[in-house]
Amino acid sequence: MREATNVSTVELEWTEIDRRLQGFARRRAVLDAEELPWLLAAKRAGVHERYGFATVLEYLERVRGMDRRQRWSGYGSPRQWRRCRRSGRHWPMGG
Repeated sequence: MREATNVSTVELEWTEIDRRLQGFARRRAVLDAEELPWLLAAKRAGVHERYGFATVLEYLERVRGMDRRQRWSGYGSPRQWRRCRRSGRHWPMGG
């Protein structure tokens, strides 16, 4: 169900505003968890090279429109992501 985008803070209690913002964060975390294996697959398959980019990071920035903060928001730091990727382990999706 699509909710209205014009929200008046006068009409909503602070608890409702907080509840909805927390809901967005939970949904975003689920999407991040679903997206990570595909990002790893894109790197392995060289998707970035097919678009003429030198790195998968450049691909994410230019084609997908993801800035540095967005790329890593759900995955910890870039260093943690690379360490996990190199070890062959699955990225821990919880807390």
